[in-house]
Amino acid sequence: MKTMRENRHLLESLGQVTRMATALQKDVTISRERLIPLVMAFGSGASDEKSVAFWIRTTIRSFMGLLDGVSFSMRQGVRQCAKHAGLTLTPKEQGNLKNSRLPTLESMKLAFRTFPQLFGSNYKLNTGGEEWQGLRRIVKVRNRFTHPTVLEDLALHLALPALLPSIDWSSREILTLFGDIEQCLNLGPVREVPDSGVPAFRESQSPWIEVFKDEDYHLIKGDGGRTLDYVKRMFFMLSDDTKQAMDLTKEAFSTHRGLDPSPMLQFAFRTYARTLSSEIEGAISAARFFLEAAVERKRVTLSEAEINSLDEGELEDRFVAACNLWAREFGNDYVLEKSGPNWKHLRGARAFRNRITHPKNLESLRVDLDLMDTLLGAHSFFMEGWGEGLYLDPDKWAKKAGGIEEVIEREEMRVEDDPESE
Repeated sequence: MKTMRENRHLLESLGQVTRMATALQKDVTISRERLIPLVMAFGSGASDEKSVAFWIRTTIRSFMGLLDGVSFSMRQGVRQCAKHAGLTLTPKEQGNLKNSRLPTLESMKLAFRTFPQLFGSNYKLNTGGEEWQGLRRIVKVRNRFTHPTVLEDLALHLALPALLPSIDWSSREILTLFGDIEQCLNLGPVREVPDSGVPAFRESQSPWIEVFKDEDYHLIKGDGGRTLDYVKRMFFMLSDDTKQAMDLTKEAFSTHRGLDPSPMLQFAFRTYARTLSSEIEGAISAARFFLEAAVERKRVTLSEAEINSLDEGELEDRFVAACNLWAREFGNDYVLEKSGPNWKHLRGARAFRNRITHPKNLESLRVDLDLMDTLLGAHSFFMEGWGEGLYLDPDKWAKKAGGIEEVIEREEMRVEDDPESE
């Protein structure tokens, strides 16, 4: 029989997790309500492709934010209450409970296994069915477009069959878990978990198919012109999303009243931060793809430390490294400095992105109007790097990346090999 003090700790933990779920669920609801009409209208040409793509990614980001946030909150609760509840944890579990970099699915499995045990609940998360396979697919798509290494990582068609079924299943599992815990604590009648009627995901009906293979990327990197076209597509597809996120924030501001940000404005801030971070990650990857292609064609030489600088450190450090390497090899030798107010804003925006991904409490999700200055400053720093650091000098491009020089060389070889040209 637990003491009143022990029950108080457990009730506080449950309350913290349910409030976190309620707050993050609002983002999912807003995203979903914007997405569904656009998808329905797309077939008739009443909505544009860029808007549909933006809202698919935004819905996925919001959904993953819900799962990451609730799982992390549960793990925090287990750390705080395990002793009070008499729950024994292995050293590995203790380490993973506080690991802010634990992958989404591993975090979910750990949280959904240990949190119910605090209350004596027998709830079990089914990770063996097709629902879990659908969720795995959404996580994979999210990871690819959040940290894109190639253009294909931004593709969304593989997510569509699993997205709404996964949201529906995960939301019902969270409610089922809460309901079971409430029964263990005698907190009222059995919670009803509604069925939205969304058809279940079936892997056999929508198998995962990779279109590009390693040899395809080798062919792209082997030709300077193809490499440039490929990277340009990646740059501009990423920027389309961030422009839409900015427009969403402006729209939310235009209808905002009062001192405290509305749920819509908070959602817009979180969306802007997540989308901008994805664009910066993508810009780093696109620059790396371009640099590596030139290295493979023996036009550029990079040291091991320079290559590692694109992988190591925080987001802002890797972005500066990418811009400065590009500017040295292909641009105007511009040096992007880690200084100034906008550099600090970029660091602040990254910290905010991390904070809402792994919220320690409800306050971690809080958004204030000063955050707009932080996000705009971060965006300004990124645009400085994009415009100056990633500028492509035509002469350096022709010499180092190929392009015109390679075309001329191929044409001269054709003339020499063609006897009729004499």
